[in-house]
Amino acid sequence: MNVLFVASEMAPFAKTGGLADVMAALPPYLARAGHDVRVVMPLYDTVDTSKATFQAIMDLELPLGPHRYQLK
Repeated sequence: MNVLFVASEMAPFAKTGGLADVMAALPPYLARAGHDVRVVMPLYDTVDTSKATFQAIMDLELPLGPHRYQLK
């Protein structure tokens, strides 16, 4: 089965609550069971990219009032 998780946080990369803990446990568990698992989350400035292999899936610009923010 192909499984895609989309979350705002995943331990150990970004954690503010229990969602990060669930995202740290459930995707690896399903992958060990033989499923093709992918996780999508924001690449916050505080994320240590040396802890895993990251792949950018899109680049876009977000206009917000007078400001423009680059998103990846």
